[in-house]
Amino acid sequence: MSSLTLPAPAKINLFFEVLRRRSDGFHDVVSITVLLDLSDTLTLESGARPESLLTQRVEGGLSSESLPPSEGHNLVVKAYNRFCQALGSPTGGPAFACRNVLPEIQMTLVKRIPMEAGLGGGSSDAATALLLLNRFCGYPFTLNELTAIASGLGSDVPLFLATHGATLGTGRGELLHPLPEWQGPQLTFILLKPPFGLATPAVYRGWDAHARQDPRTADTFLAAWRSCDLTSLANSCYNGLEPIADQIRPDLVKYKNYLRGQGMLCVRMTGSGTCLYALCESRQSALAQVARLRAAFPEAYVQAASMCSGIPLWYKGYEEKGLF
Repeated sequence: MSSLTLPAPAKINLFFEVLRRRSDGFHDVVSITVLLDLSDTLTLESGARPESLLTQRVEGGLSSESLPPSEGHNLVVKAYNRFCQALGSPTGGPAFACRNVLPEIQMTLVKRIPMEAGLGGGSSDAATALLLLNRFCGYPFTLNELTAIASGLGSDVPLFLATHGATLGTGRGELLHPLPEWQGPQLTFILLKPPFGLATPAVYRGWDAHARQDPRTADTFLAAWRSCDLTSLANSCYNGLEPIADQIRPDLVKYKNYLRGQGMLCVRMTGSGTCLYALCESRQSALAQVARLRAAFPEAYVQAASMCSGIPLWYKGYEEKGLF
């Protein structure tokens, strides 16, 4: 039996603005994301044909209720099916219809990233599944081809195949442009997810009903990023979906107000929520705050995380083989 394991990192949106609703039902956005050292873990094993493709468990303070479904709508299962279809399996059909292509595969997902948080956990898991399957099969797809498969799974999935820690996303978020490497102090955040989530479609429906006529540009944020000044960066973080999330779940505000009262550099929501992030002056100060926040909000998920830097380890295989 052979085994491959990769981390599936979380992300936060330091800048997010919705520009317009498109005719295909998606939305054009401007999104600036950073990947974090908080991650799920996905392991692929081959051997005797297992009864199920995917098994899951939780760590890091999550409850079993945080697990996504193991079949049907699970993005890891969808990634497996899309990968097999791209290898020549018949398209369509129910989940696991492609098991005749790679029948000996089993994947184990360890969840540490909460769901319905705006942290991209499901999308990251799907991208990581594609990376593991491609490596297991001897790299039948280039990175660009794998990214095309990822795009069909969701707007955020290609982000987790990017090779930089910070990325500007346009279109529906799938058109990716790497940002210059951050040369300032380490970016460390406190993540606080309340004990409730928000469904992304509901948040976007709220945006459709209250669409801004003057969407904010990312120019100020990008200038702050290039300056590598922590205060300027904090002042330019923004999320255009935040007012909508506050309308749907007014109790989000109490968590934000508390965080702001602790002297954080900035407090924002990531993605469509409901996870909040607070930018801290240092990792030490973030870790010192975590225990206090867990005591103040025992019902919430609280964790410190820092931005990932450098090229991800999985990229080496593509670089060596010239698979771009």
